[in-house]
Amino acid sequence: MSNLRFNSPLHKRNIPLCWKDKEEESDKEEEGNHPYGVRKKYFQRIAAAYDAWMAFEKTGKSSIAIQQDGTCNGQQHCAALMRDSDLAEYVDLVENYTKKDFYGAVAENAAKLWDCGELKRKFDTYLSANTAIFSKRSFAKIPVMVLGYGISKGGLRKEIFDAKGERWENLAGEGEEDDWIIHPGEDSILNDIKLENPQDYNTLAWDLANYYHRAFAITVENAGEVRKILQQCTSSTKIPIEWSTAAGITVSNRYNLKLKSSDGKSHQYRASSVWKDKSHSTIRMARYDENKFGGAKMRRSIAPNFVHSLDASHMMMAINSMAEKGITYFHMVHDSFATHAANIELMRDAVRSTFVELHRDDPLARIAKSYDIEISGRGDFDIERVLNSKYMIH
Repeated sequence: MSNLRFNSPLHKRNIPLCWKDKEEESDKEEEGNHPYGVRKKYFQRIAAAYDAWMAFEKTGKSSIAIQQDGTCNGQQHCAALMRDSDLAEYVDLVENYTKKDFYGAVAENAAKLWDCGELKRKFDTYLSANTAIFSKRSFAKIPVMVLGYGISKGGLRKEIFDAKGERWENLAGEGEEDDWIIHPGEDSILNDIKLENPQDYNTLAWDLANYYHRAFAITVENAGEVRKILQQCTSSTKIPIEWSTAAGITVSNRYNLKLKSSDGKSHQYRASSVWKDKSHSTIRMARYDENKFGGAKMRRSIAPNFVHSLDASHMMMAINSMAEKGITYFHMVHDSFATHAANIELMRDAVRSTFVELHRDDPLARIAKSYDIEISGRGDFDIERVLNSKYMIH
């Protein structure tokens, strides 16, 4: 065991900063029972202690940022776009805390659906027997977050399964016919689930995707309305649609088709012979037709791309607003806003006011009007109420 001690003016006592050598690791540490968590956090602790020492002894200023996140911010944008009061309450756009939880509500509806076998899926009985696991808020968070960006059932299956990290395994012995199975990626939310047949994980991911997709749609009806309107805009033209935001950026939802060679295959180039007999001996280089577009892909992608453009615009506007007030220290990613503790209230004001400014501009109404698409089901939520929201970010 190695120890480093830091004399802290905060506590008037020594703080032990501990880590274990590899040979000293225990099962308890691997299970998360080590007092300071996994090893990757040890040096974060040292850095925090050093920052505190610098602030008290040298500079008088801490460099540690205080971070706050939006509440399911994809749905915050959807609530504002549709002026939906119910959804606005779920995602904390109103003045006070309402005790409504969008993640929990979707998970609860998903459980009701598989309990009654609504979609007649293979794992209905298993899901019902294990509702405590599959409808837990922490399990529901990833499906609900990505559904907020208009993802398809297939796309949701990939997120649940961590398709980017999925691993194929051939169970066949020597001389036997191939028997391939697919394992979830290492970041999959299914990795803590134990199934007798490893081939069932993919089916379970599909069943969960179907139930969460349906539950999301019925929790708040307008949650999927933004996707429907944008897809109608995309279907009304054969060229990529464009829109602008209050941040001054113009976005094009453009997906060109790949060029094909005379035999109908993508262009391929052989690798150098120095690779000899290595298995990956072909390099695929895609070329695109500038005048032909993938209509299906543009329809699938328009909703997430539109909402992401609002995320990016909101972040730009919030940073510019803070800079105008003299705040030049930022630590921000997507819907996560952070600055020094002394500037938190100014940051929160900037986040709220720029969100309202972004949606006063009514980007969904503008894009729908330009493609002659009618917006139905819009509510009466007053976007100005966001200015007084206590928990829009927290």
